[in-house]
Amino acid sequence: MDIREMAHRQQITGDEPIARQVQAVLLAAIAAGELVAGDVLHDHEWASVLGVSRTPIREAVRHLHGMGLLEVAAARYTRLRAYGADQAAYEARDWALLHHALTVALVKEPLEDLSDRLCRVRDLLVGQTHPEHVRAGNFTFFDTLRTAAPHSTITLGAAASAYRLRLAEPALPHRPRAHTRLHNAVIHTLVTRNPDHALAALTTWTPAPGSA
Repeated sequence: MDIREMAHRQQITGDEPIARQVQAVLLAAIAAGELVAGDVLHDHEWASVLGVSRTPIREAVRHLHGMGLLEVAAARYTRLRAYGADQAAYEARDWALLHHALTVALVKEPLEDLSDRLCRVRDLLVGQTHPEHVRAGNFTFFDTLRTAAPHSTITLGAAASAYRLRLAEPALPHRPRAHTRLHNAVIHTLVTRNPDHALAALTTWTPAPGSA
C-alpha cells in the first residue's frame, strides 16, 4: 500500500470540500485494488501525505464506515472490511440485486450511447484471466452503468455495494467467463429493453454461500 503514490495521482485542491476529496482518494484506491480488505488506515499518516489536517481524514473515514467499508475498533484500529467466503457470497448477492434494479431503471430511461460505452469496456476484458484485472474491469463496467443512471437511493446503494464487492471479491471463486457473460447480458438488456436477461445472468453469476 503506497499511499504517497495514491495521493500523488489525485491532489487535494481548494475546489471542493477537503473531506470529499479525501473520500475520493480512498475510494479510487479501493476501486484500483491498491487498498484491499484488511488494510489499516492511520489518519495521521494520510493527513501527513495529503497535506491536510486530521479532521477531514476522520470525516472521510466516517463516510466510508457508513458505506460499510470499514471495521472500527475504538482506540485500536480502523481497517478495510475483511470477508470470509460466505460473507463475500452474501455481499455479491446484495450487489446483484441492487444492480438489477439499476439496470431496470436504465431500461425505462435508456441512453443512446450507453450500450456502446459498455461494449468498449467489455471488449477490453475479453480474454483477461488475471484475477485483479478481471475484478477491476468488472468494477469499471458497472461504474459506467451507475454513472449513467439517474441519481437515486438505488444508485447510491449500488455504488456503496460495488465498493464492498471490490473488497470482498478476492474471497469469491475466480470465474472470468462468468463476468463476460454477465456483461453481455446487461448490454443485451439495454438493447432489447428486457430486464429478464440481466436478472438471469446476475442470478447465475452470484455464487452461493459455501461455493468457494
